[in-house]
Amino acid sequence: MAVALDDPEVVARQYASERDLETRVRVFRGADQGEDPEQAVVDSVAAVRPGRLIDAGCGTGALTRRVADRCGCTVEAVDSSPRMVEVAAARLGRATRADVCDLPFADGSFDGALAAWMLYHVADVDRAIGELARVLRPGGSLVAAAPMLDNLHELWDLLGAPPRVMSFSGDNGGEALGRRFRRVRRRVVEGTVVIASGGELRGFVEATIERRHLADRVPELRQPLQVSVRHAVFVADSC
Repeated sequence: MAVALDDPEVVARQYASERDLETRVRVFRGADQGEDPEQAVVDSVAAVRPGRLIDAGCGTGALTRRVADRCGCTVEAVDSSPRMVEVAAARLGRATRADVCDLPFADGSFDGALAAWMLYHVADVDRAIGELARVLRPGGSLVAAAPMLDNLHELWDLLGAPPRVMSFSGDNGGEALGRRFRRVRRRVVEGTVVIASGGELRGFVEATIERRHLADRVPELRQPLQVSVRHAVFVADSC
């Protein structure tokens, strides 16, 4: 049965625990060689120099912590998952449960916004982007990150996975952001990750959301598998 990344029930179940997320992060947005996608996000936020930043869909708060430490800014971390809020609050001191489509903040409350690897989980992407634009002050910037559709293509080709469908990806995200923001810039970040064994590969596939059913196809690896990591980091400037 097909599973949609933006199905609210699927998303709620998936983020009721941090286990699968933490398993995915190393491969999905990691890098053994080349550029580190998460570091590219941190650098992009630092470049817009926010004094007050909202991190929408903060997850465990690990990336939020890196951003806050690098930028020295005040960060309002929000997530729709009670468990993610609990984990993030332990790491950051506080976090708020909130829906990115209905943020509990006044217009122009923030200098910057971050939406890292989360907009494809939102059922109404345009509304979410509109809310992020609303809470930014004039001249503020949103940094958003998403995978390119061919991210990890060697892995998925090996398993015979069908083409990925995403409501917000590195391929189509610029168009979605352009409907709400004055200027949108995209940087594609590329690197490689090495998966050492069939067991590690199987564990990663089992932790994915819409492709975990492919875990039975994972072969024993005769040698480590090197896969291409490709993500886009967008910087969108408000009016």
